[in-house]
Amino acid sequence: MATTKKPMGYYLTLVLLASLVFYVHGLEQRRAITTARLMSGWTVVVDPGHGGIDTGARGRSGVMEDDVVLQIAEKLKALLESEGVQVVMTRASDVDLAEPRTGHRQRDSLEKRVAIIRDGKADIAVSIHCNAVPSPQWSGAQVFYDGSRDDGSKLLAECTQAEITRLVGGTSRQASQKIDHFVLKNSNVPSITVEAGFLSNPREERLLAQQDYQRSFAWGIFSGLMKYALETAATVTGRGDSPR
Repeated sequence: MATTKKPMGYYLTLVLLASLVFYVHGLEQRRAITTARLMSGWTVVVDPGHGGIDTGARGRSGVMEDDVVLQIAEKLKALLESEGVQVVMTRASDVDLAEPRTGHRQRDSLEKRVAIIRDGKADIAVSIHCNAVPSPQWSGAQVFYDGSRDDGSKLLAECTQAEITRLVGGTSRQASQKIDHFVLKNSNVPSITVEAGFLSNPREERLLAQQDYQRSFAWGIFSGLMKYALETAATVTGRGDSPR
C-alpha cells in the first residue's frame, strides 16, 4: 500500500504541540510550588474520618472508607510538609479515637477531633471522607463547609472543589453547605469536609482503591489549599504575602 509522505510542517507542528504540553505542565508545577510557599509555617489539621471499629462506608467489593481516607490523608500530608507546612493528623493509623469504655463512641471520637484542631492552633482543617448511598449511580467528589460561619470556610471549600474538579475530574458538583458535620460546626478555624467520591459507585470504588488515583486526589486537595492561600493573601494584604 502506498503511503503519503507527510510535509515537514506536519512534524514541526507535532514537536511544537509536545513542547507546549510540557511547558504548560511545568507552569502548573511551578505555580503550585510558588503558591505553596505562602503556607510555609502554617499548621494544617488533616482529619481522616472514622478508623478502628468505625470503618465508615464500605463498597460492594469490600473497599473500606477508613482505609481510603487515611491513605489520601497521608499523601496530602507529604505534599504539605514538602512545602514547609506543619501537618497535624487526627489519626495516623487505623485507630478509633473514642475512649475504650465510653457509651457514645462516635460523639467522643468527633469531640477528640475538634480538640486536636483547637489544641494544635491550626490555620485550617481538612476532614476527608467517602460517600455512600443505596443507588450505585451517584458519583462525584464534593467539598462541604459550615455556612453559618463567616471565617473563610466557604472560600476554602470553593477553592478546593475547583481544583479537584480541574485536576482530578469526574465531578460536576459544587461546594456546598448542605451538611451536618460536628467537626465543621465546632472547629474554630476555616474548615472543610472533602467527600472523595461514592464507594457505592463501582467505578469510583475501584478508583479510590488505587494508589495513583489517591495521589491525584491528594494533589487536587493540595492545589485547592494553595489556591485558598493565594486568594486570602491577596485579599488580606494586597501584596501576596501570607495573611499570618
